[in-house]
Formats: sequence, C-alpha cells, structure tokens
Amino acid sequence: MGKCCYSFLLIFALVSCQIRVKVGQKSEKVIVDGSETLYPLLKKIIDAYVSEKENLYFDIKSHGTNVGIQMLQSGKIDMAMASRAMNDNEVKYFINSRKKIIEKVIAYDALAIIVNKSNPIEFLSLEQLSKIYSGEITNWADLGGENMEIKVISRNAKSGTYDFFNKLILKGRSPDAKLLVEKENDKIIPAVESDPAAIAYIGLGYLNNQVKAVKISCDKGCTYIEPTQRNVQTQIYPIIRPLYLYYLEETQPKIESFIKYILSETGQRIVLQSNYIPLKNYKKVGIHLSPI
Repeated sequence: MGKCCYSFLLIFALVSCQIRVKVGQKSEKVIVDGSETLYPLLKKIIDAYVSEKENLYFDIKSHGTNVGIQMLQSGKIDMAMASRAMNDNEVKYFINSRKKIIEKVIAYDALAIIVNKSNPIEFLSLEQLSKIYSGEITNWADLGGENMEIKVISRNAKSGTYDFFNKLILKGRSPDAKLLVEKENDKIIPAVESDPAAIAYIGLGYLNNQVKAVKISCDKGCTYIEPTQRNVQTQIYPIIRPLYLYYLEETQPKIESFIKYILSETGQRIVLQSNYIPLKNYKKVGIHLSPI
C-alpha cells in the first residue's frame, strides 16, 4: 500500500475515533451489572432508549444478581440488575454506609421447568420438584417416566434465580450434591436439548421450542398450569417473581429519565414483546413474590 493511501486511512481512523469521543462527551455513562435473567430485557430497553435520547450511554454486563449487588455496594456500578429482592444483610450494608438505596420493580418473570422434548413427563407438582432437586427422587420411572437417572441442572450460587428457586421450591431442603451447575442461562437449553434425562429451570424470557416446558401444580396435582404470559399475568402459574433495578439515591438525577422510560407504556411494551411480564394490572400478592 502506498504512503498516500496509508496516510489517508490513518487520518480516517483518527477522525472516526474523534467522532465517537465527541458523541460520548455529550452523554453520561451508566454502568450496569447483575442478573443474567434481566440482561436480555434491559439490553433491549437500553437500545430503544438510546436510539431516541442522547443524554446517556450504557456499559451493561451480566455476572449474576449477587455480583451485581456487591458491585453496587463497592461503588463500581451505577445500577444493579436483580432477579430477587435484596436480603437483610445487603440492605444493612447500605444502611450502615449511610447510603440510601432505591428499588424499582420493572417487570415480572416466571421460571419455566424444562425437560427434553423426548421425555414423556408433562406434569410435576412443586413437591415432586422439591424432591427432585433435593435428591429424594432420582429416577424418572418414579414419576411415571422412563427408567433413567434424572440429570438435575441448576444455576450457580451467584445467581439470584438460584436463590429464588431454592427458597420457593426446596423450602429448607438441601440441594442435591450431584446437581450439575450451569453458570449461564444460554447453556441450559442446549444441555437439556441434548440429554433425554435432563431437567432444569430457566426464566420465561429464555424459553424456546428446543425444549419442553412442564406444567406445574402447587395444589398436590389437582391443577397443572403451563408457563405462559397469560397464566403468569393472571397469577395462576405458581413460580413467578419480580425483577428489580437497584441504584443509589445520589444516582437518581442521572438516570431518572431512563427509569421513567422503562416504566412508560413504550418501555412496558418492550417487556411484553420480550416474553417477560409487564407491570400493568399485576397485583403484587402471594407467596411467590415474597422477598428473599
């Protein structure tokens, strides 16, 4: 390549860089981390927001609810995504630090219990699910399925989904020591799709037709409910939860317009289109919404 062409390319690269910096200088940076469950939804809302506004730009990652809250405590991020409510120790940290924390519920989610499409099991009660995940039931034949050992897949301990599931489903039972732990949501569906003996739980927003969602009953098998938008919105599906954003009061002026956007009709329409559950007409009652 001639010197002239090389110089032109170099100048073009520098100009391009200056343009990007100029755009960045117009905006304030917002750093977000936390729940993998909430990440796909918030990323879509952010993309829609920044296409209309120029006041903010975002650095968003997802290392799990627990990590997100820890990073907010240490001041490394502006907002934490959480698939569970803060626990007492986390709240006390902010109180002792004399920092006022703001909690916003921005959507609701259901946990779908998924199995391989070849598995004949269609229904499970919460009690049966508890026994599977605590290791009391270890073979699908005990549930009316084929004679094969159940491969139980769980999220890792950094996940708010893990905390929520254990609190609601295990109810004091210890998790099975043989659990196969997956750190990331996007690895769970392929693991279940490839293994006829597998069972796992996943946020409704991640559910697709590569696996089968089992109908769940919370009344000892009398009524089995499928994890659909309608069944979650009307609160008849038994495994539901709110999804949270946490930030400090001192951060509120910077992100106030973004929070309003999430809670607006436009933002909540994105929630619905993303296979999560919008806030409208949703009553926050029932054991499924109790904080961890």
